[in-house]
Amino acid sequence: RSAQVDYSEIRDGDQKSLGSLAIEGRLSPSEGGERLSFEMQSRGFASEAVGPVVSGVYSRHTGQITARLDRFEFGRDVRSMLPAEVRKWWELHGLSGRLNVPVLKFVPSNRDDPNGKARFRVEMELDGVTLTALPQEWLGREELDLRSSARRSYRILQTLSEGVIAPPRADAVRLMPSLNEMLSLEPVRLRYVSGRFVFTEEGIEIDHVGGRIENNLITLNGRIDGYSPTAPADIQIASSPAEHLFIPAAPKYIESMPHQVREVYELFKPQGTCDVALRLHRPSFGARPEVSGSLSIIDGNFVFEKFVYPVRKATGSVVFGRDEKTGLDRLDIIDLKGYGIASGPNAETTVTVSGSVAPLTSDMGVNIKIATTEFVNEPIIVAALPLDVQQALRIFDPEQTGEFPKFSGRFTCDVVRPAGYRTKWKIHTDIFLTDATGAFAAFPYPLEHVAGKLEVREGYVDIVDVGTKQGASSLSVDGRVSWAKIPEPVTSTTAIAASRPALPTIVTPNLKITARNVPIDEKFLSALPPDRRAWFEKVGLGGLLDIDGRVFRKETASFADSPDAASSIGHAFDIKLHDGQALPIDGAYAITDLAGELQLTEERLVLTSVTGRRGSADISGRGSITWPENRPHVAVNAAVKGLVLDAPLYALLPAKGQRAWDEVQPEGVVDVDLVYAGDTKLTNPDVSPQMDLTIRPRQLAATVKAVPYRLEDIAGTVTFSGGKISLNDLTATHGPAEIRLSGSGTPGGENSDRPTVWDLKLAANRVSADAAFKKALPTALSELATSLKLNGTVSFDFSKLLVSLPSTRAGALATTVATSAVTAPASMPGEQAPSPDVDFSVKVATAAAAIDVGVQLTEVDSEVDLDGTVRDGRLEELRGGVRSTSLQIAGRPASAFRADLLKSSGSNAMRIADMRGTLAGGELAGEVELDFPRIGPSRYALNLILRDADVKTIAADASDREVKGRMTASLAMEGNWSDNASRRGRGDVSVSGKEMYKIPLVLGLLQITNLSLPITSPFREAGVDYSVDGQRVTAERIALRSKDMLMQGSGTLDFDTKRVRMSFTTDNPKWPKLPIVSDIVQGAKRELLKIKVRGTLEEPKVSASAMNTFTTTVDEVLRGDDKDE
Repeated sequence: RSAQVDYSEIRDGDQKSLGSLAIEGRLSPSEGGERLSFEMQSRGFASEAVGPVVSGVYSRHTGQITARLDRFEFGRDVRSMLPAEVRKWWELHGLSGRLNVPVLKFVPSNRDDPNGKARFRVEMELDGVTLTALPQEWLGREELDLRSSARRSYRILQTLSEGVIAPPRADAVRLMPSLNEMLSLEPVRLRYVSGRFVFTEEGIEIDHVGGRIENNLITLNGRIDGYSPTAPADIQIASSPAEHLFIPAAPKYIESMPHQVREVYELFKPQGTCDVALRLHRPSFGARPEVSGSLSIIDGNFVFEKFVYPVRKATGSVVFGRDEKTGLDRLDIIDLKGYGIASGPNAETTVTVSGSVAPLTSDMGVNIKIATTEFVNEPIIVAALPLDVQQALRIFDPEQTGEFPKFSGRFTCDVVRPAGYRTKWKIHTDIFLTDATGAFAAFPYPLEHVAGKLEVREGYVDIVDVGTKQGASSLSVDGRVSWAKIPEPVTSTTAIAASRPALPTIVTPNLKITARNVPIDEKFLSALPPDRRAWFEKVGLGGLLDIDGRVFRKETASFADSPDAASSIGHAFDIKLHDGQALPIDGAYAITDLAGELQLTEERLVLTSVTGRRGSADISGRGSITWPENRPHVAVNAAVKGLVLDAPLYALLPAKGQRAWDEVQPEGVVDVDLVYAGDTKLTNPDVSPQMDLTIRPRQLAATVKAVPYRLEDIAGTVTFSGGKISLNDLTATHGPAEIRLSGSGTPGGENSDRPTVWDLKLAANRVSADAAFKKALPTALSELATSLKLNGTVSFDFSKLLVSLPSTRAGALATTVATSAVTAPASMPGEQAPSPDVDFSVKVATAAAAIDVGVQLTEVDSEVDLDGTVRDGRLEELRGGVRSTSLQIAGRPASAFRADLLKSSGSNAMRIADMRGTLAGGELAGEVELDFPRIGPSRYALNLILRDADVKTIAADASDREVKGRMTASLAMEGNWSDNASRRGRGDVSVSGKEMYKIPLVLGLLQITNLSLPITSPFREAGVDYSVDGQRVTAERIALRSKDMLMQGSGTLDFDTKRVRMSFTTDNPKWPKLPIVSDIVQGAKRELLKIKVRGTLEEPKVSASAMNTFTTTVDEVLRGDDKDE
C-alpha cells in the first residue's frame, strides 16, 4: 500500500527518468512460486482521485507479462507501460484521450539468443480520443521529394515577392497564397476517435476505428506492417454508413491527400454531400502507396474542368484506383449529373458527365462524355462549350454579328485524349437542335424552327437532318461544312468570349438540299444521264418525286472562296416517289399507285421502299439498279399480295420462269416474296438471275405436267433460297381429297453431277382411286394400280419421303420445283426421265376399296404400314404389315386379316409372311413369296391353309337349300403373277355337313372355284385331292359320301377349253359282306355303276351304264335307298 515506483528508460547507455507512480496492489504467487498474479491501482502524483487499474500475470521463468489496463488517459503514465515502438507511434500521431488496454502481453528477448527479439501484443480500445494522420503515410517517396523541391522554390519566390532581391511582380504576389496552400503538408487531425488498435512486434491492426475530420465521420480498418510512416500498409477509409460526408468549398486538407484524390477534386471541384470509400495500399517499405476508392455524390455542386459550367444538385460517383491491366492509376466517372444555374433559363437542364481518365500521370489518357437535356443558348453555356462548337454555331450566322443562331436543344460532348506524351486532345460535340433560328453561311436561306443535329469535330461540322418547313414549302439540309483552319485553343472562358474567331473565308460544303413534288416529266428526264433516262422511259415510270439534292465539292476540285463554283460541284438525289405508275412492255402490264423512297446517284438508283398496285394486287419492294457499262443490273426485294396469274405476267418472266409456269400450269391468285439479282430481260434476254422466292397461295389451282393431277384450293408456303426449296405446310384438294405436303429440296444444279434431293412429308385423305389419280402416278405405280383394278377411297401419310433425282433431271426441275412445289404433293419423274431413288415410311388406309388380285376383293377396310427404299426405279427394300378389319373376298366375308411384308436388300423376292385372318367363319393362314426379276415375268409361290370355314359361304350357294357344313382346305402353288397358265400346285379339300351339293376348290391366292355336279341329292362328306397345272385342275381323288352311299372318282376341269371330264364309281356301305359273293358283287357294282361326266363346265353331261344297258344320274346313285334323305 502507498507504494511509489520510479520508472525510467535506458537508451544508448543513458538512463533517463520518466516519472513516478503511486500504486496500491496485490501480488499472489502460484503454487511453486513460478507465476505471480497481480492487480494494481494507481492515483499518480498529479491527482488524488482513483486512477488506472492494472491486472495480470507475471512469469518468473520467461519474464512474460500478460496484463489488462483500464481507465487510462493517454499520458506519460500509460506511455511508460507500452513497448517503445507503440509508445513512439502514438507520440508521432499525437494521441490524447481516454483508452483501455484489454490485452497487454510482453515477452522479453532471450538473453541466450543475441538475435532474439522481444515479443508483445497490445490491444487498445479508444474512447473519444484525438490523433493525427501524417501525409507521409499515404504519399509516395517521389511525391514527397517533389513537394520538398517545390517548397524550396516557393521560398525563393517568397523572397522575390517581398522585394528582397528585386521589386515584386503583381502576378507573383497573387500566386503566393495559393502556392503556399498547395505545397504545405499539414497533418490531418481526427477527433472523437473510437475503435480498436492491436500492436505487435510485427505491426498494427486497425479495427473499426472511427473519427471526425472537419466534423465528417469516417471509419478506418486495415493493417500496417511496421511502425515507420513508410511501412507497408493496407488500410480502408470510408465515410460512415450512418451519415454522409460534406465537402466544403475549399477543404483545408485536400492538398495533403494522395494525388489520386487531388486529381478527382481538381477535375470537378466538388462541393456538397457525398460518401467516400478509399483503400490505401503500400505493398513494400518506402514504396509508392496505391490509393483506390470511390466518391459518391449525394447532393452537390461541381464544375467540370472541360466544361466550365457550374452544375448544382449533382449526383453520381467517381471511382479511382489501380488498373489491373496496366498497373497504373485510373479514374472512372459514373453517371455524374446535375442541373443548371438556378437563376438562369437552364435551371431544369440536366448536365451529365461520365467516362474515364487513365493513367493518372502526366501522360494521362482521357475519355469523358458530357451530355445535357434540353437547354437554350444562354451566353455562359455557349462560352463553356469547346472552341470547335462555337465555331460550328457561327455557320448559322452569315453576317457574323453574334446575334444568331438562336436555338434550344441538347448536346453531348466527347472529350478524348489518348494516353501518351503530349498527345492531342479530341473534343467531339453533338448538338441536337429542337428549335433554332438562323441561316447557313454557305446557303443563306433564312431558317426558322430548325431542328436537327450538328456533329462538331475539329475543323468541320456534320449537319444531320437539319430542316424546317415554312408555309407549304419545306427545306432540309444535311451534310458537312469544313473550314481550312481554326484558331489555337483558348482555355479561359473569358478569353474565348473576348477573342471570338472570325468565320473562315475558305469553306468546303457538302450539303443535301431537299425539294418536294417534282413531276417525272420531260424536264426531269432530260436532267438525267442518257442511260438512266432510257431505263426510266422503258419502265414507263411516272408520278411525283420529293427530291433531296446533295450539293458538295468534288474531291478533285480546289478550294475556292465561293462554295457554289459550278465546275467544282457534284450532286446526288434522295427521292420519294408518290402518285406514280409504271407501264412496262408497251403499257400491257400496268402498275399504279406507286410510292416509295429512292436514292439516285451517278452510279445507281437505290429503291429503299416502293409500293404499288397491279389491279387488286398490292406490290411492295426495295432494291437497287446499277448501270455497269451502261447496262441496267437489278437487285430487288419485292412482295406481291393478291397477284393474278395472267398472260401479261407470264410475258414478264425470264425463260426459266416461263418453263416453270408451263410445267405447273397455275391458275388463280398468290402472294409472292421475291429477291432478284441480275440483268433485266429488257436489255439482255439471256440473263441468268439469282432469285430467292416465297409463294403463298390465296386461291390457286394447278396441274403439274410431271404429276398431272389437278389440285385446287392450294394453301401453304413455298420458298426457294440459297439453292434450297422449302415446302411449308402445303395443303390442297382434289374433289373430296385433302392433301398435305411439307419438306425441303436441294437442286443439284443444271451443270452439276449432284442429284436433286427432296426430304418430304406427304399425307392425303379421302383420295378417290379413279382414272385421274392413276394417270397421275409414276409409270410403275400407275401400271400396278391399273392391273389391280384399284377402286375406292385411299388415305396415306408419308412420315418419311426422301427422293433423290439424278443429275440429268436436277437442272430441268430446279426452277420448276421452286414454283410448282406449291401445287403438287410430290414431284415424281415423268416417263422419259431417269428413275429417282426413294426412301419412305408410309401409312396407307383404305375404306370400302376394291382390288382384283386374281380374285375380287371388295369393301376393303385396311391399314398398311410400310418402310422401304427404291433404287433405280425398283423396290430395293421393304418392311411392313397389313391389317384389315373387314373385307369381301370374291363376295365372301373376311375379317381380322393381317400379314407381314418383307423384302431384303439385294433380293428380288418379297415375302408376305404370317398371313392370318378369318374367312367365312374359318381360320385362314399361310404365306406368299413374290419374285420380281429384272428380266421376265413376276412370279409367286404360296402356301395357304383354311380351317373350319362355312361351306355355304365358301361355295357362295345362293339357293334356298339349307346347306350346312364346314370346310378345311390347303394349297401349295407357284406361278407367274399375270399368267394363270403358268401356275403349278397341289391342294386338298375336306368338307362335312348336310345338304351339300358343291365342293369348293382353292386354286390360287384367295381364288376359289366350285366342283359342281348336276345333282339333286346332297352329300354329307366330301374330299378332294387335286393338282393345278395352268388352267387345268386334275382331281386325283374325289370322294362323296351320303348316309348309305359312297361315290369315288377322279377327273379334270380345264378352264382354258371350258371342258370337264370325270369318272365315278359307287358303293353302299350297308350291303352285306358274304364270302366270295361280296367280291363278285363288288366287281359287278364297279362295272355296272360306273358314272361318267363329260361336257362343258357350264353344262356337264352325266351318264351311268353297264354294257350300255341303263343310264342314271349321280343324284340317283347318291340317293340310294335312304328314304330319310
